Amino acid sequence: MDRYTNTISGLLDVVEKHANGNAILLSKLTSEMKLFRNAEHDFGRVSARNDRTLLPPGILLFSYSM
Repeated sequence: MDRYTNTISGLLDVVEKHANGNAILLSKLTSEMKLFRNAEHDFGRVSARNDRTLLPPGILLFSYSM
């Protein structure tokens, strides 16, 4: 696995752990990831969009499809 796959895998491990088997919560958390990837809602604000261009590629976890 490359570092991006490891990072995404680690993030999903944390999301699943904190969802604690709650499918609704898990869905909400992964939906937030999609909002970030698509720059929707508050993630579409100028400050958030600017941060997307400033962060190293490994931090932009959500560019991968979920």
